[in-house]
Amino acid sequence: MKIALISDVHGNYPAMDAVLADAAKRGVDSYVFAGDYIFDNPFPNEVTDRLRLMPNASIIQGNKEGYLEGMQKEDKNTWKYDQLAAMYWTYRELTEENCRFLMDLPREATVPLGNGNSLYTIHFIEKLEGQMTKTDCSSSRFAAKMKRSPFTHEDFLRELRQEVQERRDLQWLPELRASVVVTGHTHLQWYFRLGDILWVNPGSCGQPLDFDPLAPYSILHIQGDEISVEELRVPYDIQALSQSHHSSGIQAAAPVWSALIRKALYSAEDVFSAMFDTAAKIAARKGESGSPFSNNTWNEAAYEEGIIQ
Repeated sequence: MKIALISDVHGNYPAMDAVLADAAKRGVDSYVFAGDYIFDNPFPNEVTDRLRLMPNASIIQGNKEGYLEGMQKEDKNTWKYDQLAAMYWTYRELTEENCRFLMDLPREATVPLGNGNSLYTIHFIEKLEGQMTKTDCSSSRFAAKMKRSPFTHEDFLRELRQEVQERRDLQWLPELRASVVVTGHTHLQWYFRLGDILWVNPGSCGQPLDFDPLAPYSILHIQGDEISVEELRVPYDIQALSQSHHSSGIQAAAPVWSALIRKALYSAEDVFSAMFDTAAKIAARKGESGSPFSNNTWNEAAYEEGIIQ
């Protein structure tokens, strides 16, 4: 049995389409989608329409889908933050049916794998969120290390596996009672074993941040009690996607965020952390409370970071 693991599409339908075509060619039997399908790129309805039609698929919410319920209840007259403009644009673009589909998705799922094995998926494990950002699972830490001394994906996996083996705060994972744990959220592709548990993150299909712009996903291979992971990367037309930011209207609605996204699409680097750090410093100098940042602060940070000239 082959299960395709896909996460963090972020409105990037061309990447999703390429990944699904590749998975079909490889004869996968089913799919697990680990959240964050919308915002950031200009195809929220196309991505959601495709999800709604997927056969043999387990689909859970990410934190992005979790924002929709709050946005639905908010007074739209208060939607004036440039920092959040891409979210406003996406919410308004989503059809009512697609918005409801995404809001109704479960936050977690368990999938039987046979022979008493099971797969547990959740977008991120809240209990570990603070701890994992201190490991190589952090995209900002990954970028800083890569800039200091470039390394390979194999180097990354080896160091990550060594690091997690030493972390006592991961030793409770067997409580999940699953043979395989699948998460997303970090935008980095990795997998490791911790005791009898195989933990897999297929990376961000639509917005990878591991310095490889090809769209990542993973395939879980199951033969009896043997479970293994195949990591894959798929090319797609990034230039056409970038042009779609202009033609769709998301660039006009959210020029700074759209520019950040397009820069990250080509570089596959976490350019977001530096932007938020700069905005936070500017806000502190002004005595502002911080995120969401005032529009002046947000745009000043964009100029300082060279996002907008």
